[in-house]
Amino acid sequence: TTGVMLPNIIQDVKDNASVIIIDIKYPDTGLFDAVGWFHKAGMPVHVFTPYGDETKYLPLLEGGTDRFQARAIAEMIMTPTKATSADGDYYRLQAIPVLANLIISTLRNGETRLGAVLELLDKNINWVNTAIIDIPEAERSPGVAVYLSQRVPDQSKILSGIVNRLIMWGNPKIDNATSIPADNDRRMPLDRIGIDPGLWYFGVTNAEVGSDSGKALLRLIFRQLEQALKRNAASQGGYLPNITTWNLDEFL
Repeated sequence: TTGVMLPNIIQDVKDNASVIIIDIKYPDTGLFDAVGWFHKAGMPVHVFTPYGDETKYLPLLEGGTDRFQARAIAEMIMTPTKATSADGDYYRLQAIPVLANLIISTLRNGETRLGAVLELLDKNINWVNTAIIDIPEAERSPGVAVYLSQRVPDQSKILSGIVNRLIMWGNPKIDNATSIPADNDRRMPLDRIGIDPGLWYFGVTNAEVGSDSGKALLRLIFRQLEQALKRNAASQGGYLPNITTWNLDEFL
């Protein structure tokens, strides 16, 4: 961090670059010091640290009413871990279309929080199944029929796996910061990365990164950034007009 990343970020400030920092040891590393450098240079600073009231919002379920986007979000959340057994992988694969449809159901009911999915899973299993069945078939993410045909004990195992991946969104601050804000100015302006100079800082605590739920949050952040960069480049004729750098500390 000290010998390589911080000097590179200082050079990025001098170059008026668009700088992305994903800090998995927030707030215990020197990477957060970069915020002050950008402020001092008069450059915009956008901070996503979903533990305080001043964080920008990063809506993770946006676009999830589309069944293909809902499936992509569910796959990010249910990505296998090194410890996944053969039986566990079977239930994980069954969980993907279930979670995709619970995301669709949640958004159709006007909620934009992943925590709302977790709250639905805390209810009776019949509530969960009804929420899926009530989605019009044309809007439903495919593949859920296998789950609906299974015995209740097997359904419960599948739903338990989803709950494990969503535990982080039981924290009201994280849940709120990853929903769609009432004030659009509170959003992380991902549509300006690679176009405007500035800093886009994402801070996640080390304790959370070690959990399956924390890893899911990181994957969803990466998904948002990747999609934003592609859209921004496409809007500018295929290239980002500004120097754009990623800074990922201790990801290997």
